Amino acid sequence: MSSNTLSRRIQLAFDRAGVTRRIVLAVSGGADSMALLRGTLEIAELNVSLVVAHFNHRLRSESADDARRVAEQCTALGVECVTGVADVASIASATGRGIEEVARRLRYEFLLDTAIRYDAANVATAHTADDLAETVLHHVLRGTGLNGLRGIARRRKLAPGVTLIRPLLDVRRAEVEAYLAAIGQPFLTDPSNANVAFTRNRLRHDVLPMLRENVNRKVDEALLHLAGQAAEAAAFLRRLARRELRRVLLESTAEVIRLNSRRLRTRPRALVRETIVLAWRRAKWPRQAMGFAHWNALTKINFEGGRRTLPGGTDARRRQGELILRRPPT
Repeated sequence: MSSNTLSRRIQLAFDRAGVTRRIVLAVSGGADSMALLRGTLEIAELNVSLVVAHFNHRLRSESADDARRVAEQCTALGVECVTGVADVASIASATGRGIEEVARRLRYEFLLDTAIRYDAANVATAHTADDLAETVLHHVLRGTGLNGLRGIARRRKLAPGVTLIRPLLDVRRAEVEAYLAAIGQPFLTDPSNANVAFTRNRLRHDVLPMLRENVNRKVDEALLHLAGQAAEAAAFLRRLARRELRRVLLESTAEVIRLNSRRLRTRPRALVRETIVLAWRRAKWPRQAMGFAHWNALTKINFEGGRRTLPGGTDARRRQGELILRRPPT
């Protein structure tokens, strides 16, 4: 891939997201994020200022050295670099959460804090088409619905006034590496990416190669096609759900959601499920532990009645024409 091609794709993503003044680039120092940084700097008429944000998870003995090398690269390129740090392993152990989950949460909190600190309306991460294919496959194997089949969103709100974008989501990893080789840009290699103890790495190094060799050599393209079709269908369903939620929402607080079950029982199950998800999201209730089976269970309660306890202790029941979800006080 040529420099012009990569920079044009990044510029197109910036234009679609309305990036105008300042953007935070999440840079680990790996191939993908270095390509994002260099490709952004090569945009012919770059009219936004850049801030690089690097997060040190302290998961490896080399983590501090990685942070130093990213900072040195930024100095050489004339870009400001901000570094955050947290002992992810200790926090995961203390909270009983998985390392991957804690690392992701802390990393995105740091990126949002950096955006707010520098008055940046956008944060960009370097997820590629390969990451998207792996995510779709992961969701399928874990059990998912239409939203999960979309894989990775191109854009999403991190907070009011701050939007996350992913400019490389149409770029393959091989293209990234070819681009870096062409411009002579070094990058860091994280040995933990080869550790198949992590699910994502098993999919990347074991499962997908097996599928390419024995099932479909174009399995990545098939997964990307599925993600694109699912994204279109999900966007349409979400528009319908927003309209429906305005009609059926009776109460929404930090502890209770009440929906008009009588009306929802006249609607298609797919629309009801998406409306429940949207109500949950609007109430800002945590969704990490909620999977398709849980949303399906809530939909079933709406139509058939019954009661169920969901992750986090949320109680769900249908009573007197209402679907009632109640969370324990925090």
